[in-house]
Amino acid sequence: MKFVWGFFLGMLAGGALAMIVAPQSGDEVRDAAEDLAEAAKTLSSEVQASVAEVIERGKAVLDVARTSIDQAVDEGRRAAGEQRESLESQVNN
Repeated sequence: MKFVWGFFLGMLAGGALAMIVAPQSGDEVRDAAEDLAEAAKTLSSEVQASVAEVIERGKAVLDVARTSIDQAVDEGRRAAGEQRESLESQVNN
């Protein structure tokens, strides 16, 4: 019987202590959780937009680089062709 009284007395003391020490009510915790979830959604959207922008910039840089490389290759082929023709004409003469 002492155990049962001790158990209930401990339960009441623990509940009272929890009420005194608890930082916020359940409604306040739920509101804070909802605010945090909304902030996370907003941040996620901003990060996705930033990533999409970086990807688009990267594609633009890649396109410019590809064009420059293609021009350099074409110029190299042209110069090699001219050099070959020059050497062939020297050999044939």
